[in-house]
Amino acid sequence: MDVAEKDSGYQDDSQHNASDSELNDSKVESKTAPVPDGGLAAWTQVFSGHLIMFNIWGTVNSFGVWQTYYASTLGRSPSDISWIGSMQVFLLFLVSTFSGRATDAGLFHHSIVTGSFLQVLSVFMTSLSTKYWQLFLAQGVTMGLGNGLLFCPVLSLLSTYFQKKRALAMGLAAAGSATGGVVLPAMIQQLLPKVGLFGRIFPNYTSDKLTGPLNMLIMLSAFAALLLLTWIAVHDEGGLTAFAVVYGFFAAGTFAIHMKRQQLNQKLFSGVQSLFPAALSSLTTDLQKTGVRMGMVFSMVSVFCLTGPSIAGALIKTDHGRYLHAQVFAGISMLAGSAFLVASRLARTGLRWQVKI
Repeated sequence: MDVAEKDSGYQDDSQHNASDSELNDSKVESKTAPVPDGGLAAWTQVFSGHLIMFNIWGTVNSFGVWQTYYASTLGRSPSDISWIGSMQVFLLFLVSTFSGRATDAGLFHHSIVTGSFLQVLSVFMTSLSTKYWQLFLAQGVTMGLGNGLLFCPVLSLLSTYFQKKRALAMGLAAAGSATGGVVLPAMIQQLLPKVGLFGRIFPNYTSDKLTGPLNMLIMLSAFAALLLLTWIAVHDEGGLTAFAVVYGFFAAGTFAIHMKRQQLNQKLFSGVQSLFPAALSSLTTDLQKTGVRMGMVFSMVSVFCLTGPSIAGALIKTDHGRYLHAQVFAGISMLAGSAFLVASRLARTGLRWQVKI
């Protein structure tokens, strides 16, 4: 146990393997190759993961720019155009179900090559598209398929290179979405305000040293839920800016809020999204199953990515354009997610609270 663990009061979960199931898990781990946990090859994987996340989430987080452009040139409603971005994210997570399993089966290179080809094909076909259905197929479907073939394999492979520094490594790779969210909009001549690059790295570093990724994820998710509910009390631009900065540290995704005279688009990158793969890895004793387990979770996420914007839009419409119903729904949903995280921790550690996991 290192000094940080002694000071924090957390005990490494690996020291508590009394049950028969945990003993069996340790036997499985002993049959696998040793984890490098550093070195040139391992950190090269982190850099490669950063670049891939740059491409994947840079395009996703930049869709608001494309949506504004398409609305002015195609003459379609914003709700119609939003389906392009929703389908892209839906396929990203849905395809991860299969690409994760393919990675576990030894088809990592096949998935990466195919996904990269589809990404490039999507960019070229989007540049040639002039109609809505063409953009839907090129940017929504093709890009979504390509991203899905890249996303889960990169994260699942990266987790096999680290153990003690796993959360930090995944946080550095996930930070590619932040840099991509800055660079790609600038390339289309509309650089938007960005908040929260270090929000993807600091929680991961702290979880490696002190709490463990699952413990940190639970705390950040709970804070994010409370912040979503406090959003109800925000009524001016100054309060909105303060809320965006703080929420950007705890929560994830793209956040767009319409003001009376302007639209504020904030890319909020966070510990919740970057810690999730590391927390899942901490619950997976057999790293050979990391890909399929990540894929299973991503398949569920895909459904909510597809339906979430529509549900939020419907709630805002029923509230006559106000955000109260959507805000309450978002806060309660995050609280429910936090409760499930606590349940997963209890299932793994029981009532032992000072356990690093």
